[in-house]
Amino acid sequence: MMALSQPDRSLGFPAETKLEPRIFLRNASALSATITPTVNWRTDNGSGHSPLPRLKLRAGQMTVLNLADFQTSHQIPEDATSGTVTLNYKGRSGDLVAVAMSYDQTNRYGLQTPFSEIMNHLFKGRMWHADSLHDALITTGNGGTEPTKAQITLFYNAGKDKYRVEQTLAPGEQIWLNVGEVISKQFPDSDGNTIPHEVMFGSYELRDLGHPVVGLLYEGKLIVDKTPTAALIVVDTPAGNFHLLLLMGRRELTTATFIRPMTRAPRRGMISTSSSIHTATIQRWPRSK
Repeated sequence: MMALSQPDRSLGFPAETKLEPRIFLRNASALSATITPTVNWRTDNGSGHSPLPRLKLRAGQMTVLNLADFQTSHQIPEDATSGTVTLNYKGRSGDLVAVAMSYDQTNRYGLQTPFSEIMNHLFKGRMWHADSLHDALITTGNGGTEPTKAQITLFYNAGKDKYRVEQTLAPGEQIWLNVGEVISKQFPDSDGNTIPHEVMFGSYELRDLGHPVVGLLYEGKLIVDKTPTAALIVVDTPAGNFHLLLLMGRRELTTATFIRPMTRAPRRGMISTSSSIHTATIQRWPRSK
């Protein structure tokens, strides 16, 4: 899940704030790649699905996908506030390096979003923060082909207390939780509990109650940071390389590639998750021989 041009009001940004949602893509393989992006977007009044034009990247090529251009051309609604990005390509895990970020022109307000290739029945140990400068929007979605029941649990007070939300999700459907809004507006959970106003951090877990062995859920999270940031992203590849991407503010991008002996066999097969998160989603298939 990533923020689009018109940020959700719950983020607390000034009314005139306009973000530039961008996805940095790099083909880290030795072969050319064709990438098919799609966006499941959300507005204040509804949601929808928008396929985007295919991208072709040469081996080692990098490009930037600016989602604001598609909102201007109405391929994505101009009033869409957030979206789940799915990237489909043929290749191995790690062949496509993707980083999503949305910042305004001043670099003061913005969010960064990781991509994921994982679907599971349980995600746990993640942290959240909610204070005057930070917030967390947590989402999980059903990446399978049949309905399932999802549970989001927020832990706080050193894990002694919890806030639990459950919802049955159809295939492709998502559940969203804005932690800052949950606390400030005292929304009750599925058991009628609320989180005290003074709580500012904790952890969370996502659980697939409908498929407890082979889960159908993917994880997504938006981190709200109202100060300028730099991000260092490390991407490990099955070929034994790892790539460092340094994002400074919103315009500078530095990359470096390091070689090391491979310690595990490459993974193959189709992985469907979301980087709706999901944050964004990457789906891959093995290359044809």
